[in-house]
Amino acid sequence: MLSTLASEFFASSPLMVLPVVALLLFLCVFTVASWRALRRKPSELEPIARLPLGDDDPLTETRP
Repeated sequence: MLSTLASEFFASSPLMVLPVVALLLFLCVFTVASWRALRRKPSELEPIARLPLGDDDPLTETRP
């Protein structure tokens, strides 16, 4: 029953498929990003976690 309703809904306009494609693309990107973030070792994340707490002052830092 639901498949009949969905097929009639999408048959009315071919552009109705675009939100579904966008949702699937988002879910794929979100899954890959989450998987990569959760797969990292804690030793790799330690330097990244300390970045906001660094002693670097951008106003007094000189560039070569």
